[in-house]
Amino acid sequence: MPFELVLLSGAAHLLTAAFAYACHTAVVLFDSSPTVAAIDSPFFRWDAFHFAHIADHGYVYEYEWAFFPGVPSVLRILSSSSGSDHLSFLFHALALLPISMFSALTLYELSSLVLGSPKLARLATLLSLLPSSPITLRLAPSPEGWYTCAAYRGMLHCARKEWLRAALWFMIAGSFRSNGIVLAGFILWGMLVEPFLLQKKISLANLCKSIPLVGMVFAPFIYHHCNAYLAFCLSADVSAPEWCSRTIPSIYSYVQAKYWNVGLFKYWTLQQLPNFILPAPVLLILFSFSFWYLRNLCPDRRAVERRPSSPSSSNFLTLKLVPHVIHTCFMGVTLLVASHTQIALRLAASMPTIYWAAAWLHCHKPTHSLARLWVWWSFLWGSISIILWTAFLPPA
Repeated sequence: MPFELVLLSGAAHLLTAAFAYACHTAVVLFDSSPTVAAIDSPFFRWDAFHFAHIADHGYVYEYEWAFFPGVPSVLRILSSSSGSDHLSFLFHALALLPISMFSALTLYELSSLVLGSPKLARLATLLSLLPSSPITLRLAPSPEGWYTCAAYRGMLHCARKEWLRAALWFMIAGSFRSNGIVLAGFILWGMLVEPFLLQKKISLANLCKSIPLVGMVFAPFIYHHCNAYLAFCLSADVSAPEWCSRTIPSIYSYVQAKYWNVGLFKYWTLQQLPNFILPAPVLLILFSFSFWYLRNLCPDRRAVERRPSSPSSSNFLTLKLVPHVIHTCFMGVTLLVASHTQIALRLAASMPTIYWAAAWLHCHKPTHSLARLWVWWSFLWGSISIILWTAFLPPA
C-alpha cells in the first residue's frame, strides 16, 4: 500500500510540472520581471527572485533577511553543479520529486501511528495529493516542499519517541522557515507535558535531555539572527539600525513589519478582504476539526483505545492528536491575526491535520457532502493556483 501511494505522489508531482509548463507556454505574464531577468522558467516567480539573489550574492539587502538560508543553499549547490540559474530551477523541481514521494510515505506512516488505521492513513495520504498550493510545494524554489517533508519526519519520530532524530529533522525544517521553531513544541509535549499530565510528575532526566534538543531546533533561527547582528549591529561600515537596540534584537520581526506590514491585526483592512476569502476553506476545515476534537476528546484513555474495527470518527479521538491540534490552533490563529493570511494556502500542507481533517469529513456522516466539496475545491483551486503562479498573479 505505501508503495502505491509513493508512486501516486510521484505521478502527481510530474502532472503538476507538465501543467505548469503548459500554462507557462499559453499564459501571458502579468509581470515581465522573469523576461527582464532572462530566465525562462515557470518556477521563477515571486519569492524565487529573492532566493536566487541570495544564492548568488548572499544577503545584500536588509529585507532579504526575512528569508531563511535553506532554499538559497540548495539553489547555490544546484547552480554550481549546473552552471546555470535556469537549470538550477529545473534541477530544484526534479530534486523535489523524491522529497514529495518521501513526504507521502512519511505522512502515511505518521497517520497510521496516530490514527491507528491503515485505511484512514491511506485516505489522508491520497487527500494530500491535492494540496492547496501544489506548485510551491512540489516545484518552485520555495521552502514549502523541504519544510513539509522535514516537519512530517520530525513529527513521526516524536510519535515514536525518538527525540534526537526528531530534533535533527526539526532543525532542518527550521533552516527553511522561521516557524520551524514552533515544532519544538512536539518535543516538549512528548518529553515533559504528556508525562506530567499522565503521571503527575516531570522526569528530571527528560527535563535535562529536552534542553539541548530544543536548542537544536532553535539553532537555525539563532544562527540566522546572529549573522544579521554581526552584519548590521557590530559593523563599523554602517550605522546600527533601530532593531539592534531592542531587548530581543530580531531582524526577522523588524523586516517583516517594515517591508511587509506584518503585525497583530495590521492585515485586517478592507482591501485585504480577498486574501482572507481565498484561504477561508483551509482555515475553516482546520478550525472546525480542531474545535470538534477538543470538544469531544475523551479523557478516559481506555475509552479511546476501544475503537471499532472499521474506521470511523472515533479514530480521531486519540490523545496522540493533542500536540498536532495545539500546533494547528496556534498556527491558524497566527495566520489569521498576525500574518499575510493567504500564506495559509502554502503552509497548510506542513500540518498533517489538514489531511486528517479532510479524512474526518469522509468518516463523519453529517459531513459527507462537505468531504466531496473539499476534494473538488482542492482540485479546482490547486489548478487555478498553478495558472495564477505562472502568470505571475497573486496570491503567492
